[in-house]
Amino acid sequence: MSFRCYCKRQGPGSAPSEMSTDELRRVQLLMATDLNTLYPELRLFGAARERCFMGQPVLLNPSVSTEHQKNILRVAASAPLVVEISRNGLDVTLEKDRLLFEKLTTILGNWSAFQTAK
Repeated sequence: MSFRCYCKRQGPGSAPSEMSTDELRRVQLLMATDLNTLYPELRLFGAARERCFMGQPVLLNPSVSTEHQKNILRVAASAPLVVEISRNGLDVTLEKDRLLFEKLTTILGNWSAFQTAK
C-alpha cells in the first residue's frame, strides 16, 4: 500500500502540508525507532515506543516540477508477514498495523517536535 503523508510543521494546531522525500526518510527512521530513546523528555508511551518497519520513501514522478511531485511511503505484505498471519491469525497482524498507523499519526501530527535530527 502506498500513501502520501501530510504533516503539521508548525505544531498540532497548524494546517497539514505534504512532505518531501527527505522528510519521509526521517519519518521512516523514526518509525523504526523507539521514540522514547530519542526523546526521553517527551515521556512517550504506547505506539510511540514500538519499532515499525516500512518501505523506503519513493518519489513517483521525478521528471515534473517540484510543486507537482508526489512523495509516498509504502507498507507491504512481506513473506514473513503472510506466515505470521497463517500462524497467529489476521487479528494479531491487524493490531500491529493499528500500532503502526497510530505511531505514524503521532509523528505527523507533531512533526515540529520530531523533524530535527537528534
